[in-house]
Amino acid sequence: MGLYEIMFIVHPEIETGEHEGIINELSDIIVSNQGAVEKVVDWHKRRLAYEIDKNREGHYYLIYFNGQGSIIPEIEHYFRVTDSVIRFIIVGASQSDLDKFVGEDKAEKTVPTETEEDDEVKAE
Repeated sequence: MGLYEIMFIVHPEIETGEHEGIINELSDIIVSNQGAVEKVVDWHKRRLAYEIDKNREGHYYLIYFNGQGSIIPEIEHYFRVTDSVIRFIIVGASQSDLDKFVGEDKAEKTVPTETEEDDEVKAE
């Protein structure tokens, strides 16, 4: 089994609940073909480098999964028949690529409290 990376862009006007549906259906396809989803990364809505179907923005997702190469055509077919996905790419990945994102979950993110924000405003 190999490690693969899927990057796909969802149409910007699609509801968040439908995003989860797409991810769940992809996960079902992968698992039903003896694969395993390792990591799902939400890159949120971003501006596209160029217009795609008259859209300037899209919601980006990155999925890492382990599986046989025979899964790829089935995933590609799913993307082609799903109107919500405007672009996708599937490539082989290395463990170091996956490790970059696994560490992000464990890192603590500090968010300033309201009093800290007030102190910064007063200092200016």
